[in-house]
Amino acid sequence: MLQVTATVAYPDEGGRTVEAGWTLPLVCRAATDAFKLTFSDYDDSVHYTMVRRPRLTCPPEGCMMVTTLHGAGVEASNGAWTSAYDQRDTAWVRALSV
Repeated sequence: MLQVTATVAYPDEGGRTVEAGWTLPLVCRAATDAFKLTFSDYDDSVHYTMVRRPRLTCPPEGCMMVTTLHGAGVEASNGAWTSAYDQRDTAWVRALSV
């Protein structure tokens, strides 16, 4: 795991300098691993999905998307679920909790 630390300094309304800092852990993964993608839905609510990229380069017309759905309280980030779907040659695989 890689740790990235950042600090931001800005003037407040009184002209004093305010500093805010944080450390962000970054996990390096293989290109074949699934990754989390966060998106805004039609009603501006925020959701996430797990995505696995295609094995090969997409053709000019693009790659298709295979969407897998699961209910019963199983989260998309559940490794047993996301690892159950192999990487496809020219298709994105998306695991979405519903």
